[in-house]
Amino acid sequence: MKDKLVNIHLKVERSEESLVAHILFTNDSNEEVYLDKQTICLENKTHRSVFKIINEKRDKVHYKGVLVRRDVLPEDFIVLKVGDKIETEVVLNEVYEMAKNHKYSIQYSVFHPTYLDDAGFTILESNTIDVLY
Repeated sequence: MKDKLVNIHLKVERSEESLVAHILFTNDSNEEVYLDKQTICLENKTHRSVFKIINEKRDKVHYKGVLVRRDVLPEDFIVLKVGDKIETEVVLNEVYEMAKNHKYSIQYSVFHPTYLDDAGFTILESNTIDVLY
């Protein structure tokens, strides 16, 4: 996957009990893009840390969710055709050590495995959102 083939837009929704990240992946390229289902949180859950979250003291917020170690296989990818979009969401306070009444800077930021390339990774990053939880 080449750089910037996928446009990633992050929106964060806050409620009394949760902080939900909505991630929109858009294929703005002229070719199909292969995205790893786990890395993009296709089932609305994380299997590793895929967000960069910084608190008001500029400290990194720790991931407390499930960690899945796996071999990435071709069947783990979905195809995003030219112009297609897919949106996923994750309840951040369920998988990161976040406390209410604190300010956070949040970005979807992850090393994404490259389709059919055993050693390849591409950095995928969204816009950054500042939010008070």
